[in-house]
Amino acid sequence: GQLDLLRERLKKALDGKARQLVVKVVLPGEWYLVRWGGTRKGSGTFYTRPQLAIPTVHRTLRPLAYNPPTGDDGQPDQDAPASKWTPKKPDEILSLKVCDPACGSGSFPLAALRFLTEALYESLRAHGRIRDHGGRAVLDLIYDEETHETLASEPLPCRPDDDDFETRTKATLRRYVVERCIYGVD
Repeated sequence: GQLDLLRERLKKALDGKARQLVVKVVLPGEWYLVRWGGTRKGSGTFYTRPQLAIPTVHRTLRPLAYNPPTGDDGQPDQDAPASKWTPKKPDEILSLKVCDPACGSGSFPLAALRFLTEALYESLRAHGRIRDHGGRAVLDLIYDEETHETLASEPLPCRPDDDDFETRTKATLRRYVVERCIYGVD
């Protein structure tokens, strides 16, 4: 008696809660519409934090934009600290192509832009491609070794020894890197 009464109450309470939770039962073959819940995982969209994108880009692009130092065995030391690597020529850096086929918010392309801009700046300095011409700095970005001809140069409205030279130069170099090296699709 008492146990059956308790079971009946429990079944009624359970049925009542089920009716609150289950609005409609969809039978096999029936069509139904579900609103997207707003979760990135559900839509296949993922945000890559800069803490992951930056080291990944550095590890990938360093061997393409820099030459590793020679180790004790006479072979390139790929594990050497970044400060020991020397930049390749500006032409080589500007010929690199970086494509993110699902760039979303652009974490990887932005990290690549910053890395390649820094590499290009270091390269111009290391390879003597910054010259003072009539009180203005000129960046020789693309140089043909065979004809000894500068194919792309960029004058800046400042001298190489000005305080804002690095800032202005990197702003100009970012434009070159974006136009020639970075591709993103989403």
